[in-house]
Amino acid sequence: MKQQQKEALDSVERSHLAAYGEHVHAWHRQLLSLSSAGLTLLVALQQTYIPENPRDTWALQLCWVSLALCVLFSLLLLWGRAQSRLDGANILRKKRMESSDQAAIEMLHVTGGVYFKERTIFSVARYFQTATFLIGLCLLTWFAIVNVGQI
Repeated sequence: MKQQQKEALDSVERSHLAAYGEHVHAWHRQLLSLSSAGLTLLVALQQTYIPENPRDTWALQLCWVSLALCVLFSLLLLWGRAQSRLDGANILRKKRMESSDQAAIEMLHVTGGVYFKERTIFSVARYFQTATFLIGLCLLTWFAIVNVGQI
């Protein structure tokens, strides 16, 4: 009975981790959509919302840069998710060929079932994606507030 309980707990844990991964991936896609659409609209419609004598144009310029960086980090994350899975498969294949299936099973326990450690660039990009989006949003809000009523 203990083995069945352990397998049930392992199954629940895996399902939670899988659901978390899907929601995080959806969050990355949403930020990509929002930042690219926002940047496109801001650049395309700049003649309609920028007053003749705008104040703090640096905020709008930095907003554009920040949203463009968010798009780049988002694309890096989408590629990184696929690349990380490929890394895991390659490490598993190499372990099985060089050692044995038993060694691969032991590695499964050590790595928590993922067979790889995420590359640092993807971990860093995850934080910068959200940060650049929020910075862009704050800068756009700042520009709108200081220029309200001038159009």
